[in-house]
Amino acid sequence: MGSVLKRKSGRTVIQWIDGSGRQRQETLPRNGKDGKPLTEKGAEREGRNRLVDYEGKARRQRQGLEPLPTASLDMLFDQLVDWWWESHGQALKSPAIRGFLKKHLSPKLGRLPLREVTTVKIEGVLTEKEAKGELSGRSLNHLRGFMHNIYEFARKDGGPWAGRTNPVADVSRRKQEEPARNILTVPEFEPVLDKTPSIWRGPVATAMYGGLREGEIFGLLKADVDFDALELRVHRSWDAERTKDNKVARIPIVPQLVPFLREAMKSPGVFVFPKADGSMQPRKLRLGKFLRRAIAAAGLLEGYEHRCKAWRCGWREQRQDPTAPARPDPRSPGLTSIGVRERAGERRDVGRRRPLAGARVMLSGRNEEGAACGPMGQVTAWANLR
Repeated sequence: MGSVLKRKSGRTVIQWIDGSGRQRQETLPRNGKDGKPLTEKGAEREGRNRLVDYEGKARRQRQGLEPLPTASLDMLFDQLVDWWWESHGQALKSPAIRGFLKKHLSPKLGRLPLREVTTVKIEGVLTEKEAKGELSGRSLNHLRGFMHNIYEFARKDGGPWAGRTNPVADVSRRKQEEPARNILTVPEFEPVLDKTPSIWRGPVATAMYGGLREGEIFGLLKADVDFDALELRVHRSWDAERTKDNKVARIPIVPQLVPFLREAMKSPGVFVFPKADGSMQPRKLRLGKFLRRAIAAAGLLEGYEHRCKAWRCGWREQRQDPTAPARPDPRSPGLTSIGVRERAGERRDVGRRRPLAGARVMLSGRNEEGAACGPMGQVTAWANLR
């Protein structure tokens, strides 16, 4: 039961126990709602009325009908992102997530306390980026999704947002436009593989015919290759015991892939495509440079467009002859360096699982400050095996 106290200074103070069991106090104003000074009886009446409201709210909080009070409402949004990263985010596959969130959210939301980060403000940040063309619809949806996951994790018991609603839940999703892709047909796979260095021919063939991501290719164990059932059991990514989407997939081995896998099974160690000593390939390894050169050497590539996505760079260059060296340019002198998306292929479920094979090559260079530009997607090699 709360109480109304009278201080020697003449001020009236109310005292009660909130929903979390903490004792709380509040000093009443000297004047009432009409602006006139409160009498002694008027102050006590105002205090009793407030106690009824506060104690009713505390009762509802203890019953789980309202969120518990917490000092975390004063936590800044940047601090929430840091807390989420340390508690959960760093276990995710991509280490670039934190930088992505800081880059696009910190300027507008980073210094705001959580009580001020509302659905309307989040919607406004995404709308502004969409209007300025800073992010595509796909990237905006990724940004929204990460924010939604942050609040969902923070809503768990003991989290800084425990018991509260997720402000991102009502933020609208953006329309995504699929970019046009150049498609490699299945008959073109063999000419490309013939131009691929022999040491990487097996991994590239697995990406094409099996649709595996890079991490799944180099994390594939020999025990996961079943030649009797003609299946690959995909459940690892690099050295992690799970894939990017946390799913175990059984991928059919097409006849064209069998000789590459049988040759790879002769390697030392437990991995299908290991280093010379049998250990796992380094995570820095990217198949893109081998694939792009092979596509160009096979005469299947007429040219490409380099678009730098580095912050405030905006450099763009088109080249008709993919085998020619990059022309010197002060903004992008390193245009010939190459990277590749982490995902070397995709799978989709249509009745039974069909591999969607290929590797999407990305080019990277350096901007005028010498910072790395990229990744930039242009050359693609996708095919739906039927």
